[in-house]
Amino acid sequence: MEASTAPQRQNTPVEVALGPLKTVHTFWLAGMSCDGCSIATVGATQPSVEQVLRGTVPGMPTVVLHHPVLSVNAGEEFMRGYELAANDELDAPYVVLFEGSVPNENLNDNNGG
Repeated sequence: MEASTAPQRQNTPVEVALGPLKTVHTFWLAGMSCDGCSIATVGATQPSVEQVLRGTVPGMPTVVLHHPVLSVNAGEEFMRGYELAANDELDAPYVVLFEGSVPNENLNDNNGG
């Protein structure tokens, strides 16, 4: 078995500004299987996804949603937010949400797929 050549990310502490957050970016990654989490999110009513994205929920920061299906941007414009986050150049904190199952590429080696 070959050793992984992927670069290893260091877990270094990050200083976060104290005080209330004004904006949080949410990067939604889609795995395999269903889209149940996306469907549940857009169907929520207390609060609604529209209220969350507009920043009208008291005490909650505005959420900038980077979602491969729900985003109004496409192509390079859509990918720009992901690149800024990966390069630690985003203007606000972010979270990553993973929906679906995680594929096991080792299984593909066993069945030739």
